[in-house]
Amino acid sequence: MKKIVFPLILFLVSLPSFAIEIASTSATQITGGLNVNVETFWHQGFSLLSSEFSIENNVIHLSICLRDEGTLAFHQEDNDFFIPLTNSGNYTINIGIIVSSLGSTTCDSTVVSDTDSISAEYNSLSTNDFEDLEKEKFIIYPNPASTKVNLKFEKVFFEQICLLDSFGREIIKLDNSNNENIQFDISYLNNGIYFIAVETDNKVFYRKLIKN
Repeated sequence: MKKIVFPLILFLVSLPSFAIEIASTSATQITGGLNVNVETFWHQGFSLLSSEFSIENNVIHLSICLRDEGTLAFHQEDNDFFIPLTNSGNYTINIGIIVSSLGSTTCDSTVVSDTDSISAEYNSLSTNDFEDLEKEKFIIYPNPASTKVNLKFEKVFFEQICLLDSFGREIIKLDNSNNENIQFDISYLNNGIYFIAVETDNKVFYRKLIKN
């Protein structure tokens, strides 16, 4: 019996510290791009630290960095990542998981723990939608902005306006208004890329906003 138990214990102790596995992946179209959902599983606790992506033609490379939290319980994470797109087409999404060391505040590793590849279709706004957007004179200023951003409409009634972060998560939402001038306070937001989505006449228009 000892000869059986000892190798098993040795095997468990020698498990690699970067053994995070991708449990499932999926991608769905949302306003302005694709929402990529990634579920991950590990024998220890971990949390999302950062992510970055690049697009080469119709191939999206998504790198996700997870931080070791040092707990000993089995743990599963379910995270969404927003990939902004402008061109319609079929996209291949290559996903890689990187594990950062215990207590790190920035990703300090390049070791890839697990990978997956999925496909998704994206249909962008048509040319006519962009022309309508210009006719409605939807203007954002200043852009880039640091403290406040203004939205100006001319004779437009919108159903909804949303400010989204780079993951597609809703930060600010306004409903039903014919106000021609709207101002958002963005001084509390981190620097980076955001998106403003405007729904009017059963259409959704979007513009990129840079916070600096």
